Amino acid sequence: MSAIRGSPGNFDGAKDAFYRSIRHDADLLWELFAPYRQEAVNAILAEAAKKLREQQPILARPGERQRATSPAGASAVAHIHLASLLDTFKIKGKPIGDLTARQAAEWADTRERDTRFVRMLVQNLPPDDPIRKWRTADQAREMFVEASDA
Repeated sequence: MSAIRGSPGNFDGAKDAFYRSIRHDADLLWELFAPYRQEAVNAILAEAAKKLREQQPILARPGERQRATSPAGASAVAHIHLASLLDTFKIKGKPIGDLTARQAAEWADTRERDTRFVRMLVQNLPPDDPIRKWRTADQAREMFVEASDA
């Protein structure tokens, strides 16, 4: 109330006065920003984890499941979480971790062809119109062949 009284009709001035009055009160600041603390901490930790991952070399080797027992083991927990993708990411109903590298690469090749085809098909089209309004079946077939040959 004192910040508003001290800056009548000037909301920006009142905000500045309010911040000046509480900036040295750590407990009040802690409570003031309580709704945002979790988001801020999550963002900071996510950025730190990203930087750590970028610094670590990626080595191809058989996966290991480890149990993290200390704060230093946090990266091991992240490793285990990512390793679960070997079970949850499925290709033709099978976990990717159970496929051979050749099988996974062949699947990826078909997805690249499909992606090339779709990108060619929609290139320069209005984003909210049905594709068949602008492309014929023959054009689609030609683009599919071109995508397959690329």
